Amino acid sequence: MKSVIVTFKYTFLPAKKKPHKKGGLAKLLFLLVVFNRSVSEHSKRVFPSNTNVRTVNSLSWAYINQVHPSHFQKFQVKYEDLIFYDFINTGFPGWSLYHRAAMTMETLTSFYNSDSRDIGIEHTPSVWLEAKNIERRIEANFQHKLADDARRF
Repeated sequence: MKSVIVTFKYTFLPAKKKPHKKGGLAKLLFLLVVFNRSVSEHSKRVFPSNTNVRTVNSLSWAYINQVHPSHFQKFQVKYEDLIFYDFINTGFPGWSLYHRAAMTMETLTSFYNSDSRDIGIEHTPSVWLEAKNIERRIEANFQHKLADDARRF
């Protein structure tokens, strides 16, 4: 399959809907990259069938899922599930069980949004926002335990 990069004015391609004789414009495949869904839906109606209309996000999501197929799985777990299924059964000194579960979820979320292959201390939060906008620093030994919790999960 040949790849050809051609830029047209937006009004050119819809005007060329008529099939051409032997190997004309109708035989070529075009990729139209747009920035939002509404323009994508409009373009699918307006452009000829040999035009593949995609959004930038859909292209990037397809690429990410090819490169990291298991990295972005459906992740529907809540921090309460970690407690309910006994993945976490004690808090840290000075922290409740719910804080530890929420910090573990934050660690997992940070890992799944990174390009790392393994969960490490760099994915754990270094500060935690408590009630009334009070930030509290998380000690390094607790960060290691959070990374271990996330790995076990």
